[in-house]
Amino acid sequence: MKYMKFKFAVFVLILIIISCGCTTTQYTAEKIATYTAGKIPEPSLSFNAPTYSFVSKQYNNPEYDLPLTDFPENYERDIVGKFELNLTKKQKQILLNNGVVIVEGDYDKFENAYKKLTDAKKGHEDGIPIIITTDSVLHLFHIEFNELLKNIEIKKLSPMLNEFLDKSIEESFAQYNGLEDEELKELSRRNIAYLSVAKKLLEPNYKVLKIVKKDVEQEIKRIEKHKGFFKNELFSQDCPAACSNILYPPEMDYKCNQEVKEKVIYEGKKWDFVDLYKEVCIKKCYCEDYSQYVPRGHYTSSEELKQYFKSMMWLGRITFKANGEEWTKQAVLLTDAVKSANVMHLWNKIYTVTGFFAGASDDLTFYEYDTAVFNLFNYEFDQNNELKKQIAKNMQTEIRKLRGPKILGGFEFDLAGNLKDTTQGLRLIGQRYALDSHILFIKVV
Repeated sequence: MKYMKFKFAVFVLILIIISCGCTTTQYTAEKIATYTAGKIPEPSLSFNAPTYSFVSKQYNNPEYDLPLTDFPENYERDIVGKFELNLTKKQKQILLNNGVVIVEGDYDKFENAYKKLTDAKKGHEDGIPIIITTDSVLHLFHIEFNELLKNIEIKKLSPMLNEFLDKSIEESFAQYNGLEDEELKELSRRNIAYLSVAKKLLEPNYKVLKIVKKDVEQEIKRIEKHKGFFKNELFSQDCPAACSNILYPPEMDYKCNQEVKEKVIYEGKKWDFVDLYKEVCIKKCYCEDYSQYVPRGHYTSSEELKQYFKSMMWLGRITFKANGEEWTKQAVLLTDAVKSANVMHLWNKIYTVTGFFAGASDDLTFYEYDTAVFNLFNYEFDQNNELKKQIAKNMQTEIRKLRGPKILGGFEFDLAGNLKDTTQGLRLIGQRYALDSHILFIKVV
């Protein structure tokens, strides 16, 4: 009987262990609330570019004027003998008139056509003349570029991003446990939610921490609908009702609203709403374009790439804007958590590789924020105390000295009209600066 009871107790214990393993991820560590020392190195996009040289070559081919009355001697040799083409009477006349004729081929890929030409060249000492236009070279380069990037994203970048997010979430939770101030704990919790959205997009089976489950599910729902401009709930939690009710009307499912020409009462004062927006709302309310999360190009070729695309898009679009005090505090807390988690080497690899393919970030990175902290405090401050004082305002002043994005506009830009003041801030994986996009932005706006 005792043996049976023992077996039953062991069985119950095993069930408890198994059931615990099936719940959400649990972290128990606690981080001391002091900013992590050690400077973040500046990300580098340098590489050793090959040296190109051009050698001019002279050709002694006979010249002739068009149109021709008869075919030259190489017609039978090349067109009939090598290409095995029997041109129609109309095609022959076009060839005589223009010196060139386009005929339908049997190939839908450049590489197959070039292979046919290469094979046909074998056994013919004088070869087959081939015209290679610049657009065909560009097209082939684009194909190779796309395939190379896709393979790197699947084999290298996606696993590195996964590891980066895992460790950053764990360290952010330790930071959350170590903070005593309730306001700062809440900001740290929001950072966990921000990272968890990216993790959930990258790995749909990921078990989200209970403290951020509602926030994450809300954002994932918006992203999967990808309908357009809507209120970003996670980054609008301090948005006053006077702002939110007009900017994101509940009857419109919190869709971003630009029809804001009216008077409102805020903190006992009557405001023209555009003025209230510039003074208050833009620093606490966040509108996001969820239509950007639709995978495109080669990212539609597999579920893994679709997930990677959406995760990177979230990290590349959502900004801890420097004009918002709470967002700036979050940026400092996130920078500290990433440093403390010892994952900057992963971030740097992701940034460097994507930067090589797409260009340097148009936004501020951990490097700029960490440097700003160093310039102001030499890394020596207690987060529980200093973040409650003037650090956010001092950081905002320091950040405003730095570059602002050159391309991104959108909802905030349309209302406030100042690109740097409305969009400058920290992005984990910043949008990439491209000259053609910059020119287009200038011309359109």
